Amino acid sequence: MLSGEREPETGSIAFGPRTSVGVFTQVNNRPDFLGRECLDIVCDRISEEERAMKTLARYGLRNNARQKFETLSGGQKARLEILRLEIEGHNVLLLDEPTDNLDIESSEALEKALDGFEGTVIAVSHDRTFLAQFDRFVMITDAGDVYGLPDYDVALKGLNEPDKLATLRLAKPLTGS
Repeated sequence: MLSGEREPETGSIAFGPRTSVGVFTQVNNRPDFLGRECLDIVCDRISEEERAMKTLARYGLRNNARQKFETLSGGQKARLEILRLEIEGHNVLLLDEPTDNLDIESSEALEKALDGFEGTVIAVSHDRTFLAQFDRFVMITDAGDVYGLPDYDVALKGLNEPDKLATLRLAKPLTGS
C-alpha cells in the first residue's frame, strides 16, 4: 500500500509534499539496463561524468563503471538500484525482502550502500543481521495496534512475545485498536 500498488480498504495514506517514494524489491529485474554500462545508467540522471563517477564510488561501484549491467553480481546490481533510486530524487525507500536472493558478501554490500543513503528506509525483512543495522522499528500486531520500538533488542523482544508488547520498556503505542 505504501508503494501505491494497492489502495487501503479503509482510511488513506498520505505523504508530505516533498516526499518521493522509491521501491526496491528482492528481484532486480531491469530489462531497461541490459547491455548498458553502469556509468551510462548513472549518466541518465547525472550528466557530468566526473560527478557520476564520484556517485558510483560512494556506492562501491567505481571499478564497475564500464561493466555491463548483466555481468554485475547480485550485490552490485542491488547497490546500483539503490544508487538509482537516490539520484532519481527519492528520499523514502521501501525495501521488500532486499537480501532474500543475495549471498553474504552481496548482502553486506547492500547494507553498506544503504548506509550512504540520505533518507528514510522502510524495510520488510526476515534477515536479522540486516535488520540489526536499523535504529528504529515499527511493529503492527495482529490486532492492528502499532508500536514504535527504539532499537533492535526491543524489537526482537516484541517479536518473541507480541502479547507483552504493550508492557515492554520503551515500546511506544502509536495507535490503538
